[in-house]
Amino acid sequence: MNRSGLLLAGAAAALALACGSNPAKYLVALDQTALASLPGSCYPSGTAPNPPPTVTPALVQHEFTVWDGAQNKHYLEIDSVSVRFPTSTVFFGGLFEGGPKSWTLASTRDLGSSNTETRTMAFSFTELGSTLLGSIAVTDTFECSTTCSFYDCQVTLPLNGRQVEATGFY
Repeated sequence: MNRSGLLLAGAAAALALACGSNPAKYLVALDQTALASLPGSCYPSGTAPNPPPTVTPALVQHEFTVWDGAQNKHYLEIDSVSVRFPTSTVFFGGLFEGGPKSWTLASTRDLGSSNTETRTMAFSFTELGSTLLGSIAVTDTFECSTTCSFYDCQVTLPLNGRQVEATGFY
């Protein structure tokens, strides 16, 4: 290799080290079967139905992208992930900072009359290599100034994915 080729290769290697690893894109299966065994507190009656509800579909496909940014920052980009509770739906989508293996997404909204709702998705990954393993803990909680006519609910759903080629994006 000539001198200019060595300089270009060295510059490319330095740039790669400065920018961190390439983004990892994952095709992910979200297992929703735990939604069939929610606690009674999720239901207006205070008890879970018998027989339990059928969760359809049991598996939902999503795309996640994880990467390291400058200044030791870590990012998670998700498509629209939604979890349907008996009386509400929690959903998030977009780009979030956190990591390197956990991200907590939260939103709070004012329901009026001094009542608030807080929706949370806590992503926790035990493996982020050629495969993705982990879970999402989803909560929907309410704070009320008087008696609440809303129902707190929470569930943890497993994730299982495989890294896919991220061509055309990076």
